[in-house]
Amino acid sequence: MNNELDNLKSMWRNAAPAEPPAASARAIVNKAKAKRRSSIFFQYGNIAVLSATALVIYIFLWQLYPYHTALGKTGVIIMIGSLVLRIVIEIFSIRKWHHIQLDAHTLQNTRQTLDYYEFRKFIHGSVTYTIVIVYTLAFYCLLPEFSQQVPAWVTVLIGISYPVGAAILIRQIRKGIRREMDDITAISRLSESLQSADDTE
Repeated sequence: MNNELDNLKSMWRNAAPAEPPAASARAIVNKAKAKRRSSIFFQYGNIAVLSATALVIYIFLWQLYPYHTALGKTGVIIMIGSLVLRIVIEIFSIRKWHHIQLDAHTLQNTRQTLDYYEFRKFIHGSVTYTIVIVYTLAFYCLLPEFSQQVPAWVTVLIGISYPVGAAILIRQIRKGIRREMDDITAISRLSESLQSADDTE
């Protein structure tokens, strides 16, 4: 009888710790998924803003008040094209993000998450800066023809105010980017935690 009781106690001690790690793993996965949703929501927000901007430019500068010079038309096309390119990148990013199985506790999953972090870091760095520079050059391509329709002081004011407005907008965008990168960093750490938990089992 005592042996049976000892065996039951031993089984209970061995079985009891098994549940908390599983519950902990589920909590980690759920937290990672919540952060991924936050990151994807930010990307959808980017798509919405970029799409609205491209649509406004198309309606006003291509349909309602079209530019007639080659330089002006080129500027409008490049502005819209750079925004469309950024939208395509965001769509690709979302698809890439969805393909990472956060509930798969594997080394491959951890590496995919880290690779995705590097990918988004590259997009928010070199790619975004290049697009902003190209977009800005395209904007200034509009000014020669625009200056023929308005007083010179208006053209000068717009030319000067654009960098100021762009700097304020970029600062706000960078705050959102920082939040997204923080979320991805947290997911990477959570993935590593899951991998560590797997290795100890």
